[in-house]
Amino acid sequence: MNKKIAAVLLILLAGTAYLLIKPGNRIHYELPDWKAPAKEQVTRISWGSKEQTELRQEEGEWVLGTPSRRADSKKVNDLLTALEEMHPTDLVSQSGYYAGYDLEEGSRTAVTVTTSGGTADFQFGRKASSQGTYALLPGEKGVLLITGDWNSLLPADPGELRDKSVLTFDSGKAEILELTDLGKNLKIVLSRQDDGSWLKNGESFGGKESLETKIASLATLKCRSFVSGSAPSGDPLWKALLSVGGEEIGFTVWEERDGSYLCGSTQTEDLFLVPSYTINGLSDLLGD
Repeated sequence: MNKKIAAVLLILLAGTAYLLIKPGNRIHYELPDWKAPAKEQVTRISWGSKEQTELRQEEGEWVLGTPSRRADSKKVNDLLTALEEMHPTDLVSQSGYYAGYDLEEGSRTAVTVTTSGGTADFQFGRKASSQGTYALLPGEKGVLLITGDWNSLLPADPGELRDKSVLTFDSGKAEILELTDLGKNLKIVLSRQDDGSWLKNGESFGGKESLETKIASLATLKCRSFVSGSAPSGDPLWKALLSVGGEEIGFTVWEERDGSYLCGSTQTEDLFLVPSYTINGLSDLLGD
């Protein structure tokens, strides 16, 4: 055999033997038999590197923040489902090197999950191109690639998980709608009659279909975002007061801000922004 060929073969054999024998090498990597918590057992999830966000159950409802604000039930369910279905897809490293995965102190997202059986600490790093996330899981030392885009599931801004419903009622039970334009000192009262027709200031009103469509849009109104702070000084632009099945629901509109109106309602604790087209469609009733 040619000496050069024999030398190359010897090197290849030695390299193969080294890879097979060397402990901790990827050839010996085996995925851990790791079990995710069942979502019905989860009662609290907290995360964040500087300011902690806490998602928790209170009286059977998921809330977040202090004071408590209702969380979006769909987003919470998506998060809990992703947690329950989480599993490792690859063992990436056992070297203790974390910087390349954004898992070092200061870069990673630390998450504590509380269940009926105790607490578990997770560390999430950067998203991988395969739609998974690099992570350190409870009880595991190696860097794992796990299912789920945890950077999206655990947003830095807790407001992204908040329920943005600001008005919720049965539009079919709406009996009275009062609209008051404070700037024009104008008030109209729309009232539903027993036969389903509507009166405007005591007189027949022909815009029944349009009116009920607008009331229905209010009945499931979601805001663009919430706004911290108190209401502006001075009078609002206009107010709406609904009587729904004997309950009074108030809605107030302040100034316009970049395509949205600053608003408030008796069903929410905070001010919020609603698209201008939604508000303009309702305020048109004042000029009908």
